[in-house]
Amino acid sequence: MSRNLFDVAYASLDDLYEIQDAFKQMDAVFEVLASKYPAGSLANDLAQLGQAVNNDWATKAAQWAECLDDELDGFPVEAQAYIQKSLRREVLRAGSTQ
Repeated sequence: MSRNLFDVAYASLDDLYEIQDAFKQMDAVFEVLASKYPAGSLANDLAQLGQAVNNDWATKAAQWAECLDDELDGFPVEAQAYIQKSLRREVLRAGSTQ
């Protein structure tokens, strides 16, 4: 499959948004762990460390997504073509799973 540079960049932006959702889910897991164990316990400390590292990476991913999104805003015609292509792919995938 051959894709142009814009398609790769736009797909990367979609991936960054999915990664942000994954970071939110991971944060929820660490939050539950931190609430289940008393402060000062190893499990609580590890959960808090996990939250801190997770939040750091979530911030980096959000900054990259914002930067890439801003750059791609300069290409509205290409964006529309990519969106249409993506929708067609989703329809084809949905049809092949039935």
